[in-house]
Amino acid sequence: MIDFRYYIVAITAIFAALITGLLLGSSLTTSEVTKRQQESLVESIKKDINNLREEMVKKNIEIEQLKEYQKLVRTWLVNDRLSGRNICIISFNSKDNFPHLNEIKKELVNAGATLFEITINSEATETTFISTLLQDVYNPDASKKLEPFINSKKISISNNFQQAQEVLLLVDENLIKLLESDPQIKEFIPIVAVAKNIKDAESFIDLAPENSRCIVYDGDYFDSEALILSFFSTQGGIFGESSGNSRIIPEYKKK
Repeated sequence: MIDFRYYIVAITAIFAALITGLLLGSSLTTSEVTKRQQESLVESIKKDINNLREEMVKKNIEIEQLKEYQKLVRTWLVNDRLSGRNICIISFNSKDNFPHLNEIKKELVNAGATLFEITINSEATETTFISTLLQDVYNPDASKKLEPFINSKKISISNNFQQAQEVLLLVDENLIKLLESDPQIKEFIPIVAVAKNIKDAESFIDLAPENSRCIVYDGDYFDSEALILSFFSTQGGIFGESSGNSRIIPEYKKK
């Protein structure tokens, strides 16, 4: 993540120096001595401003170089990392309101994944719903296993559905409620999920199986790398944006 705090400090310093100069200038007399002091102070302020400008130019160059480096590294980090993998995106029927969903899909496809989707409808209330659904999604006869769910209108699935090799849950309040009511979910294999904020991510990690991962995807530059690399992590936690700092390491542990 690019840190703009340097700019804020630099601009504040510039204005502080100018204000100091004006205050001193207004309090000095027009004597020759004080006039020379004023001129010296002005020259000093001008020099400081020029130095700050030079530093800002250097920082801008470094930022542009960092962006170019990130683009190069990104290719090595995520391109084709999910090649040949079938990923099932599971969400509650509020998925249309899930931020950055299109970007998430795009990143997965660019990484080589084949996507299909399951949307959970409001009729789904069983206490073992999520764990049962996940077991069926991973089954070689997934399409047949899911027929009871489809017939009961508890889920809808995309036309290209097939057995999943990976699952990505879109976490919101509705899905968290289903997880809370599912006592068997803790016994399931680790799950990868995406949340739209830290609060939902923490709730998911507390409810999910050991070593599950949750990506807080808020559109930051590093979120896409965290999304792809989280499928390969053996360590659970929150990935991506955490308290305003982009990192692709776990930031939260189970309570």
